[in-house]
Amino acid sequence: QVVIHNKLNLNRNLLQQKGRYKLTLNSAQIRQYAITLSNTPGEKIIVGYDSKANVYYINRMHSGDASFSKAFAGVFKAPRLTTDPVHDLILLIDEASVELFADHGLTAMTATFFPKTPFTHIEIQSEASLKLTHFTIAAMKSIWKH
Repeated sequence: QVVIHNKLNLNRNLLQQKGRYKLTLNSAQIRQYAITLSNTPGEKIIVGYDSKANVYYINRMHSGDASFSKAFAGVFKAPRLTTDPVHDLILLIDEASVELFADHGLTAMTATFFPKTPFTHIEIQSEASLKLTHFTIAAMKSIWKH
């Protein structure tokens, strides 16, 4: 069990994953949280749950190059489709995309991003204590043969 009081820095875990990883978390009581992926130049993408609006979101306002479209940078939302307080989240992350699967896949989102340098920092934030009954970060192998 992991308890997040305000912030949990996971940079040490991330450095071992070589850019492609799967983050899994479960909690018995869903709470508002934000997972920030960032790099040294200050670019970031934020994935989270807004308990007041009851939505999952991906914020790529500052995720890197968005000069090709005014519509690219933004905050994208999807509703939470269950009232069950038990919560699970899977994030599949690589150098240029994040995929979110929440509540056993009831909510799914995908976002691409174009940072100048890879995101090497990860932090989970929660205003209230967030108790995770399960939490892992695991490397993913490439499907492409090198």
